[in-house]
Amino acid sequence: MHASDIATLPVRLGAALRHRRLFHPDGVLAEGVLERVAPPGEGLPMLSCDVVGRVSKGLGLRGALPDIAGLAWRMPPPQDLRSCMPWDVLLASSVAPSRIILAPVRSWS
Repeated sequence: MHASDIATLPVRLGAALRHRRLFHPDGVLAEGVLERVAPPGEGLPMLSCDVVGRVSKGLGLRGALPDIAGLAWRMPPPQDLRSCMPWDVLLASSVAPSRIILAPVRSWS
């Protein structure tokens, strides 16, 4: 048994109790284009590319109940890193100014 097996135990147990993923169980999947606007040589080493994105409620609370807003997208690695896996960018709603405390949103419109 590895430390990662122990660390994932609460998440696996929670998912088993819910009979679905524990976090972000439902969402809206979309395809889009990431358009790079930074000058060459500045910012992340990304080019404009097609992406797959998903918006979801973090805990999957039903109806209009406040929940953590989640946004994720997957993009291919830069040309010089094609041997790498795709890059996943994961974002969640948080409280300013720390941006490390998750905050539920009241509206999804």
